[in-house]
Amino acid sequence: MFPSSASPITTTFLYDTFGNVISVNDPANGTSTISYDPVLNLFPVTKTNALGHVTATNYDFATGLETSVTDPNGAITQTSYDSYGRKASVTYPGESSPNETYSYNNTGEYDLANLNNNESVTKTIRDNASGSVNTSKIFRDPFGNTIRTETNTALSGVNTIEDSYFDYPNGRLLQTTKAYLSVQTPQVVTYQYNDPDGVLTSITEPSASGSVQTNITKTGFTETRTTTYPDGQTVTQVEIKNELGQTISKTENGRTISTSYSPFGEVSSITDAGGLTTTFTYNTLGRRVSTQDPNSGTISFAYDTVGRISSQTDARGRTIQFTYDTLGRALTQTTNGSEAPVQFTYDEPSVPFSRGRLTSVTDGSGRSEFRYSQKGNAIQKTRYVDDITAIFKTDYDSLNRPITETLPDGTKLHNFYSPNGTLSSITMDTADGTSTGHTVVSYQGPYLNASGVPSLKRTSGNGVTMEIGFEPLDKRPLRVVSKKPDGSVIANTELSYDAKGNITRIEDKINPARTQNFTLDNLGRVTQGTGKYGTQNYSFSANGNLIQKGAYTLGYTDGNHANAVTTATSASTGTLNYGYDASGNMISRNGDVLRYDSYGKLVEITPYAASSSIRNTYDFAGNRVKSVSDITLISTYTLGENYEILREPGKPEKHTLYVRGLHGDLVAQWTREDATLQIAAANEVISSESSISVFGWFVGRTIVGTPTEEDRSKRSRISLFVGVPTNPFCKDVVGDCGTYYKNRLKTEFFGIFGYSKYFQGGVPTSFYNVFYYLLLLGILYLSYPYFLKGNELLQRLGWKGVGTPTLILSLFVVTSLPGCGILPGTGGKQGDPPWVLALGANVTPGVPSIQNPGVGMTGGGSVGGVPVTGMFFFHPDHLGSITMITDGAGNPASGPEPGTSFVSYEPYGSIIRNDSYGPDIFRYKFTGQIEDKETGLYYYKARYYEPALGRFLQADSVIDSDAPNGQNRYMYVEGNPVNYRDPSGHSLDLMFYAVLYQYAQMPNSPKKEQDSLMLLVLHNQQIRNTSGPGCPVSRKNRQVFGNFQGNGRCGGSLPGEVEFGMALVLSRLNDPVLALAYYFLMKPNSALTIVDRSGIAHDEDHSWKSTPKVLHANEEWIKKSWGNFYSINEQRAAYKREYDALPKSYDRYGGTGKSVIAGVNYAATTTFDYEALTLGTTIFAVQNIVGYTSRFVNHAMFVPKGPYNNLWNPKKWRL
Repeated sequence: MFPSSASPITTTFLYDTFGNVISVNDPANGTSTISYDPVLNLFPVTKTNALGHVTATNYDFATGLETSVTDPNGAITQTSYDSYGRKASVTYPGESSPNETYSYNNTGEYDLANLNNNESVTKTIRDNASGSVNTSKIFRDPFGNTIRTETNTALSGVNTIEDSYFDYPNGRLLQTTKAYLSVQTPQVVTYQYNDPDGVLTSITEPSASGSVQTNITKTGFTETRTTTYPDGQTVTQVEIKNELGQTISKTENGRTISTSYSPFGEVSSITDAGGLTTTFTYNTLGRRVSTQDPNSGTISFAYDTVGRISSQTDARGRTIQFTYDTLGRALTQTTNGSEAPVQFTYDEPSVPFSRGRLTSVTDGSGRSEFRYSQKGNAIQKTRYVDDITAIFKTDYDSLNRPITETLPDGTKLHNFYSPNGTLSSITMDTADGTSTGHTVVSYQGPYLNASGVPSLKRTSGNGVTMEIGFEPLDKRPLRVVSKKPDGSVIANTELSYDAKGNITRIEDKINPARTQNFTLDNLGRVTQGTGKYGTQNYSFSANGNLIQKGAYTLGYTDGNHANAVTTATSASTGTLNYGYDASGNMISRNGDVLRYDSYGKLVEITPYAASSSIRNTYDFAGNRVKSVSDITLISTYTLGENYEILREPGKPEKHTLYVRGLHGDLVAQWTREDATLQIAAANEVISSESSISVFGWFVGRTIVGTPTEEDRSKRSRISLFVGVPTNPFCKDVVGDCGTYYKNRLKTEFFGIFGYSKYFQGGVPTSFYNVFYYLLLLGILYLSYPYFLKGNELLQRLGWKGVGTPTLILSLFVVTSLPGCGILPGTGGKQGDPPWVLALGANVTPGVPSIQNPGVGMTGGGSVGGVPVTGMFFFHPDHLGSITMITDGAGNPASGPEPGTSFVSYEPYGSIIRNDSYGPDIFRYKFTGQIEDKETGLYYYKARYYEPALGRFLQADSVIDSDAPNGQNRYMYVEGNPVNYRDPSGHSLDLMFYAVLYQYAQMPNSPKKEQDSLMLLVLHNQQIRNTSGPGCPVSRKNRQVFGNFQGNGRCGGSLPGEVEFGMALVLSRLNDPVLALAYYFLMKPNSALTIVDRSGIAHDEDHSWKSTPKVLHANEEWIKKSWGNFYSINEQRAAYKREYDALPKSYDRYGGTGKSVIAGVNYAATTTFDYEALTLGTTIFAVQNIVGYTSRFVNHAMFVPKGPYNNLWNPKKWRL
């Protein structure tokens, strides 16, 4: 029983006769069971959670290694090992051959001068469908340090390399290299240790403009870092910690952020450079019960009896309540407002492979259903919004990468990947089969252009190319050149930087009047910009408030919302006024009225002096699904990031699909008025990794869910119109199946390549690959002299003895094959591509222009940003802002008004209307975000952005206590909109604790249980890698506290590169488990908990000689180690050390957190000790037998009996 707890928080364990835990009853009364092997009664072979989901594991009993794991849905992952117990291969579920293989070279051999003779480990990942291979190789020194990593690239024989060099006598890192290609000269980062204590004192990094020098000094608990850049700029950072290693202040160039802590180590307050304070309060169990900040007011939290958040109440009094199932997964979210409840459903028996997975969600927008493959990939998502049923399907390769996406109208997008795993091209098949295999976008590079500059080329389906040249060292974009298919240049921009990497100039080589220049302060904020918009000055207050933005002077007079703009004054507009609710949401925008729901989402805007509104609807994940404008009479349904439906009275319904390429690159939009949505079948069965076959029947309505008796009776009659439901050739076909294949099978060419022996299951066989490659190589060798003549680039491309035609072939295969129309999946490139319809003829009179976009204020009028029929391609700048669209012929789109497509932006995103031309027929503009034309706001997903103010309408829900302006949560990209963008509306990166929180909020499932075990193993490995006392065990290390440590002491901050890596994993993969795994693998080791005494002294002094002293030491080690292992007192002491090493804050996770976590750590360590002692006893016993035998043979004397009697004397065992 804990203080303030209404009832005991109890976890109950049951054990078998061997001392194994066989049952765990958690505080929520959920019971999990574990069964063990019948041979050794040691290995857990099945684990069953509270809902009966079973995970089964097979072992090699000789080594104790896992050989296969079967998850609750029957997916089997198999692992094999070599004779030394090292991992040799991993076979993913459903695969017949390994996807991962490991090879170990020169084991135990070290040659740092020639790494080809050094120990290394090679990991190969293979897609068994396409045959593409990604290889990485790691070299280590005798001390286990990684001294080189090599990873293959898309170019055969060229690898990406990173090296590390060490000072071995002193155990210090001396140099590292920035990642470089094997055909480039490496650039070295140097570390110096001039302090008498051997600590790091300086870092020298190469950059394009010279060397960047960072000097580090430490005095007591204060560390000062001064970085000097080649152009003379300096940045000084001062960090002060307390005796427990907690950071209490950080100062950057004179701006200080202070942090205070509770007696139990929790952060209790953060004060920014302007003196504004955010405070946190906790209950006696260490759970945060409230947060109060200068913008959002007070947010309070309540918990249920087992420590889960049961409700959250904001400063407006809006409450969100949560309920959970037995596994701790969210079941419902309800509010005290008018919002419809959110209901989550899991493990539906009627849904294949659904155990432990979310199967449906019902919310205010409608209903979402999810279907999975046995591997756990989401292969179908169905959205029900109003009368719309939208089905999204995805096929995956053996590496779980999406290879085919089928959109609601039946259009298919095929993804192709280069050997190193990056997306290389996308092709499109239309739903009716009239156009297949045409490349929508392809990516080539990196390669060296004619000037020797590393470059990347993006080629749109209409033939427009965009070549980006990069600075070789810092990898910054230097030049962006776009060309039409005929080679004429339509855009040419050069970027210049200061030594810190901030953009100082954007030069337009075609129209010099559009050139922009920028001035920045010492915090990297833009203070002046000049361009077509004239000269705009920007200034900031001490806490980061933007107080001048061009012609506007911004005021902040609301004491309850210190960072919220309340007035904006200029000579041309006078004073504009803004107001906020208690939670800091803008509710008054110079006469516009804004309304938010309980989740803080903007649900309604009523413009000034208007009786009509714009109403928004969001789904359970916070995505805007529907927007209805009573002003323009347009309803827009956003059913996914790449599909929308627009309805306007008296006009045909418009369906627009968006093609997104590498890292979300917005490539094209295709709008049609003749699209037909797929019909959901009621008897679908998912049996493989492929997308679900969709066969349905249509009787004037869409049938969803279980068919009625009437439906069943009509099935045979209706199937006559659409073919037999089980016909595999009609998979995913929308409309008449016969017409589809009539369009599709026009030539024998497709028949030969689609169904010949060269392919199996739509994948080229090795026979085909050999034939095709040899054919290409022959053609290239015959034509090579012709291409070589007068071509200096080809003459220089013979890298490291590789024949130039072979090199060209490797580039061609990597970057060109997927879209050439020959490989399967492209459909044999047939018919005209969809974009030939978008040649400009569809941009009819009345379509708004960028200069005069229109807002339809009179009701039903044309409004800018609405797509028109046809297909158009997007062309972004360095921020992803769309500056131009081109039609199917590759020409900049033109409309009824003079001028061709071009969009010009001010630094903070306002469109320069008098320098922008062409039709306004696309929504995505500044940094690739949606422009809401009626309001002038940008929809940034998490919140809305006002470009006129350069501020968000709501405070960010994330606080970054490290950034100089981290608590100014209305601020846009830290005051530098020229260098940075905010893709999600959360401008601040999530660090470790945010990742941990996100992981904790993941629904419990068998996969999460396995992930938790994996994280535990990594955590335990960190424990065993250390040799110091615990934190804060035995009072031996007063400067450390806590169990999540960094920089060598518990509770300290993580190194920047670890934080960056975690943020990258989280943002790219959206996987907190991998982010935490990265943390455990990459953070520095530090003293943590216990190191078992067994064998430490022996390991240090052991010898393989056969002297009596050595043999006797072996016997003593066996005796003492097993004595310690079976000693009750020693085991009790081991558990206590584990328990004492954990901070009290761990008890916030259910009240018994310390006991549970310490017990798990103790159990893992003890299990490891048992295996280690068994192995050690065997090895040393064999050594002794051999040693005594040798001594007998050599010295003709018997072995004394004393040592053996001593070994097995029961009196020597301590209890």
